[in-house]
Parts: sequence; C-alpha cells; structure tokens
Amino acid sequence: MKGLLIKDWKLMTRQKTTLLMVLVIIAMFPALDMDPGFIVTYTMMILLFMTVSTISYDDFDNGMAFLFTLPVDRKTYVREKYALGLLTAVTGWLLAALVNVAYIFILSEKAGGTIADILFSGVVIFPVALIMWEVLLPLQLKFGSEKAKLVIFIVAGIAAAIGVIASKIVEKNPEQVNNLLEKVKEIGPSAVGIVFFAVAIIGLLISYACSVKIMEKKEY
Repeated sequence: MKGLLIKDWKLMTRQKTTLLMVLVIIAMFPALDMDPGFIVTYTMMILLFMTVSTISYDDFDNGMAFLFTLPVDRKTYVREKYALGLLTAVTGWLLAALVNVAYIFILSEKAGGTIADILFSGVVIFPVALIMWEVLLPLQLKFGSEKAKLVIFIVAGIAAAIGVIASKIVEKNPEQVNNLLEKVKEIGPSAVGIVFFAVAIIGLLISYACSVKIMEKKEY
C-alpha cells in the first residue's frame, strides 16, 4: 500500500495550479474576515476531491488493467484510497486551523474568529466533510467521472429540496426550532461532535464495504 500512496501523492502534486489556488485562498480568507468554519470546509473538500480524482488518473488509458498486473489486489487498492482520504482530510484541517490560529495571534482583537471557533469547526465540519467524501468515493468507483457527476448532481438536488422543505418548516415553527437549538447548546459542542464522528465512522465502514464490492465486481 505504501507504493500506491506514493503514486497518488505524486499524482496530486502534479495538480500544482489547484494546490497553489488552495494555499492562496487559505491565506486570504482570514485576512478578509471570513468565517473559520468556511475556511476549514473549503480546504478539506478541495483536497478530498483531489484524492477522488486520482481514481480517474488510474482508470485513464486502461491504467487499472495494468495496475492489477502488479502485486496489488483490489481490496488493497480500495484500502489505500480510504487511507489517502483520511490523511488528506487531517492535513487539510490542520493546515486551515494553523493559518486561522496564526491570524488570530497576529490580528488579536481584529481577528474574525477565536480558537474556540476553530476547534468547534473541527469537531463538526471534519466528520461532515468525511461523510460527503464517503458518498462520493464509491460513486466514482462505480460510475466513473462523468456518470458520477450526474449522480452527485441528482443527490445534491435532493439535498437542496430537503433543505428548502426544512427551511419552510423552520419558518412555520420558529418557537419549536429555537427550543431545539437551546437544547443542542445545553448538550454542548463536544457531544454534538461525538455524534457526528460516530455517524462518520459508521459511514466509513459502510462506504468501504460498498467500494470493495464494487471493485471486486468490475472487469478491466
């Protein structure tokens, strides 16, 4: 698996324009008084999408058929993609968090957030970003780049529709929603984070099992 990780790392570093754009935006957002959570989310999602793009590189020009002539089985291939994603997610979160902390110390009272905000972003946003990636990775393996995009658009459309319905419910029941938010605050961010991480871990196991089955059934 070490060889696959090195291969994918080299593939990701070839996307120099995207990496440079990520670094520039990370550096700019705190100075523009952007929300720390948005910076963390943006960084993690861009880097996680880059890990998924390595599958397209592998599949290009019958690359998968060649790859499996090497001492690499399909389960190891899937395991490496998930390891790569987790490493990338942690790296992205740490990078964004360090930049935010640096700006807080430099700007002091003028900073757009606090270290507590960054920690809360990590507790909530990290597992949410992972859940999105856990859905995307099996789709990429199953349908390929183009068809996966179509499926993602459909899923995003359904999610948007659910969001609209939820907003309508909130508008009609403001008191109940406020009571619910108060209860969440009483529970505390740590408990909320535990729930999100639990969901992310369960999703990771399900996503991994689905990806292994997909790869075992595919013909190259």
